Amino acid sequence: MTDRPPFAWTIGCRRTAGIAAGPTAPVGVRRSTRLAISVVVGLMLVAAGAGAQTDSTPLRGPVVAGTRVRVWQHVASSVSMPVVGRVAGMTSDSISVYADGLTTPIGLAWPSVERIEVSTGPRTGSRARGALTGGIIGALGGAVLGTVLGNVANRNAAKYAVVGLVAGGGIGAGIGAYIPGEQWQPATLPSRPSSP
Repeated sequence: MTDRPPFAWTIGCRRTAGIAAGPTAPVGVRRSTRLAISVVVGLMLVAAGAGAQTDSTPLRGPVVAGTRVRVWQHVASSVSMPVVGRVAGMTSDSISVYADGLTTPIGLAWPSVERIEVSTGPRTGSRARGALTGGIIGALGGAVLGTVLGNVANRNAAKYAVVGLVAGGGIGAGIGAYIPGEQWQPATLPSRPSSP
């Protein structure tokens, strides 16, 4: 009999001690998590941009009640967020939109509106192109997420990256092939009310 603990127990203790030890371990985990979240959000924004393409030809008619629109509203100095829904009405100081998923209209003041786009229906194009775009974006996001998870778990990050690459690519290709996205066209408001 030896005084040493079994091999598996020793490895488990070292692994646990390795994760908990050192002042930089939590910072590294936080940095990896922030990086993964940033990359995934960035890829989602790229996918949304690829799925919701904007035509540069302006519309001829005015935006009227019932029109499906995407209103870009300033939320910070250089950041705009879209509000997608149907126009409820317009006044001299704001536009009201029934945003998707809401039953009451949202009022957006004209000074905060950067631009308005009108939906022209589902995006047309081949499913193969959508699958390719979705597959590439999903594969990149899955690989990054797999690498980060592998590092955080103190496992083989390369294996996790390959699994994430394959899984993300498959999921992204499926989404890209079967969810066409929406086509948007910039709207011109010939009689756009001016703010007082």
